[in-house]
Amino acid sequence: ISVNVGGGGGCMTDPTLEPADHNFEFAWSDAIWVGGQAWNQAEFSTRLENLTIRNVTAENTAHLFGTAWYFPAVYRSRLKNLIIEDSVAINNLAGAFQLFNVDGGHIKRVKSLGGGGQDTWSGTTLGFIQSSQNFLIEDNEFSFIDRAQSADGTGMDFEGDTHNVTFRNNVIHNNAGSALLILS
Repeated sequence: ISVNVGGGGGCMTDPTLEPADHNFEFAWSDAIWVGGQAWNQAEFSTRLENLTIRNVTAENTAHLFGTAWYFPAVYRSRLKNLIIEDSVAINNLAGAFQLFNVDGGHIKRVKSLGGGGQDTWSGTTLGFIQSSQNFLIEDNEFSFIDRAQSADGTGMDFEGDTHNVTFRNNVIHNNAGSALLILS
């Protein structure tokens, strides 16, 4: 599968595209996005299990793959057993992946090449994980992110509420910011 969306990540740079202004039906401009609102569900419910993404190329999007659930409150098991393998993210505004609320799985042999270059309220990073657990990020490449005047510009961003995540045998090079950003 190859996905090319011109313009690169409109929602991250256009404040009029705020999800709350669209009843949370609006998603990031990702090649593949899973999320939304979890209304009429138990506070701690899984929304999707066993998702596999292989051999995908995404170019000029916000991310190759992203997740976000806006309601109810954070729960680290909204998406269980996510597998992303053998894929490429080229010149995406914020890299290969943005993971929220993932429990189990891995990302292997993914190349995140280039991106950023615009001022965004969220900063730029080639890989991002938050409020997740039991996950492996292995044998990937994160390179050539340009933060412009935004924050970050990092290869990999570990945000708060992340537990038992392993980052192993990855290559990070030629980024505008740090190789790893760990925010707790």
